[in-house]
Amino acid sequence: MKYGDRQRFSAFLLSWLAQTQAKSPWLLWLHDDSPSTTLSPAFPVPGDPSGGFGKSRLLHRSLSLVRQRFPGLPIVWVDGLCTAAHDQLSLLEHVVEQLQAAYPPWQAQTFAMTRETLQTTGQLSPSGRHSLIDLDRRERLWAALARDIKALRPHLPAEGPTLLLFFDHLEQLLPSAQELVLAPDERFPERFGLPRVKAVLVSRRPPDWHQSLWKGRQSEIVTVALPPWSATEIRQLLAQEGVLQTSATGTAPAQLTAASERLRELTGGQPALVQLACKQLQRKQLRLEELARLDQRTFSEHLIAWFLMQEGPLPWWLLALAYLLPGSSEPGLALSWLAHLLNRFSTRLPGQEPLSKAQLLTVPGIRLSCDGKSVSLQEEIRHLLVQVGWRLLDPDGRFRRELSRLVLTHSLTALELEAGQVLPEADWQAWQRLQLLHHLIIDHQEGWRRGKLLLTRALAQRLPATASRLLAILQQFEGQLSPLKRRELRVWERQIQQLEITERGREPEQAEPA
Repeated sequence: MKYGDRQRFSAFLLSWLAQTQAKSPWLLWLHDDSPSTTLSPAFPVPGDPSGGFGKSRLLHRSLSLVRQRFPGLPIVWVDGLCTAAHDQLSLLEHVVEQLQAAYPPWQAQTFAMTRETLQTTGQLSPSGRHSLIDLDRRERLWAALARDIKALRPHLPAEGPTLLLFFDHLEQLLPSAQELVLAPDERFPERFGLPRVKAVLVSRRPPDWHQSLWKGRQSEIVTVALPPWSATEIRQLLAQEGVLQTSATGTAPAQLTAASERLRELTGGQPALVQLACKQLQRKQLRLEELARLDQRTFSEHLIAWFLMQEGPLPWWLLALAYLLPGSSEPGLALSWLAHLLNRFSTRLPGQEPLSKAQLLTVPGIRLSCDGKSVSLQEEIRHLLVQVGWRLLDPDGRFRRELSRLVLTHSLTALELEAGQVLPEADWQAWQRLQLLHHLIIDHQEGWRRGKLLLTRALAQRLPATASRLLAILQQFEGQLSPLKRRELRVWERQIQQLEITERGREPEQAEPA
């Protein structure tokens, strides 16, 4: 399905929520429209679909309508950019809190007592530690929660949804999303033993029906493709921001329409790129009348000029962030890491005064985690900074190679000493992947050797999620690989898929809880 009119999507969302019959799809998958059917943005990203079409913003706007239509419905929002979203116990506690608030006087007392007992005896880490819960403790927690859910059933409404889950930035939770599931023999996302649960999955990509987690689940999922911004939507934004008055006073409506259509062609209708263009139009660094004469390369240079004109350390922070990020397979880079690395370049970088989060939030396409500790960029903005910004400022790549060498020679232990605390295992793994990326950049052969060692070790330890993230980094360099090494990538990919199936065990039918 495609809903170019975002108002129509809100109406569809409400209609889908009201359909709670046993055979109705209980999962709604909202994704960016296929790049094969949309316009390509400046410098399209190999291997990653064009996207960033405003899914999160659309859903947040729709939430008020959902609450009006279904007052009292417990809603759980899980953001893949947030570290807590990757922690099984944090998710469980969030769900329980929302259920208790929605259905008083019910309390998940058995679950709370079991969790406290396990934590007191050292058998369970506190939430937020990214610790996997082994099978025995999972079964104990699930048995306790199931007992509480049984007591909750008399308090549930007779009809309509009983729980609504939103999983935003789902690609950041995959392929380890199954690790968030508590109940034995249930597939992600979990329904916690409740009837009439609804879940919205938000991702850049549509579901891969060959992937083990989604295989055979077409009847459970309704997919909605969100297209890029239309020329009409772009013109509305230009009018809203006052660009039409300041940049094209007296321009005929036909010319304004043509300018909006040209802007859509140049940006691919991607909101972050449109917003950048809008900022340059407001500054009169770009004029609507000249859009028709600009080729793609020149237009991209106009966009990158906005970054370079920012005051203080912001331009260098963004350029370094874009280069250092391992890519779309990672949720982001810790701000403390970025500051620590750039401080080592204090003699090379201008203005190393602290950078405020408020400054970061002025940048189109910037994404801060919900705890404010890590930062990432939408892929089209990251690609613009790397392919255009660095090409202009560092044409021979010398400065970027120095950044890569700094990553390779730096130890995360120094960050632990600086922070005065032991960093969780997830941070060590993320740093290991970051170093792998820059090994591949500096010395491809050595990087391949290290990547192969890490990946085969993850497979031997039966860690499909870890192996999949490592594989994603190696795949970024597939164009430089020999046919033999490309075949190895395919073999590892199949091994990961098989391991995911094996680790999950038998594939249940996902029957609706009675």
